[in-house]
Amino acid sequence: MEDAMLSSLRPPEHPSVPHPPPPRSSAPNSRVTTDPSELPPDRLHVEIEMSPDSQIILYGPLLKALVSIKDDMYTDFEEAVSSPVLSSLSTSSTLGWSPLGLDDDRRDAATLHPLALRPWDITVLINLYKVHGRLPMHCGSDSPEAPSGFLEKLCFEMKKGYKETMLQLVLSPAHIFISDNY
Repeated sequence: MEDAMLSSLRPPEHPSVPHPPPPRSSAPNSRVTTDPSELPPDRLHVEIEMSPDSQIILYGPLLKALVSIKDDMYTDFEEAVSSPVLSSLSTSSTLGWSPLGLDDDRRDAATLHPLALRPWDITVLINLYKVHGRLPMHCGSDSPEAPSGFLEKLCFEMKKGYKETMLQLVLSPAHIFISDNY
């Protein structure tokens, strides 16, 4: 009975098959044409859950760091813009320079393995309970208490594939406490 229960945890019996080397082409400037969306993705699954018996306190610098990560990964300026200088190789070669990375592409075309182009399939699930947030204030002792907030539950899900990214944020009602002494 023990063997039957542990069989799903054991690695497979057959050894892993090594991948064949990339195909070599006879033409020096030809590239291996591989569409990354056709390759099977590498998978990463992250799941974080804090129990309802614990609590997390987020302070101002940590909140700012989380917003910075969001801005770095999902900015509004993710458009591909083609440059007329880089697209016309004849014009640039007559000026005596080549576009950045062109020589590297020609040199690395023979050593590029198609499996290096495999896309990522990332799933992130985060469930936090009893989230408290405090915004630090640099004031005197007679000033009011710093603003704070409370969430009963915060759930975040992200699924990032080669062609799309799906985000979902579920919040319980937020209670924000601000004291004003005007």
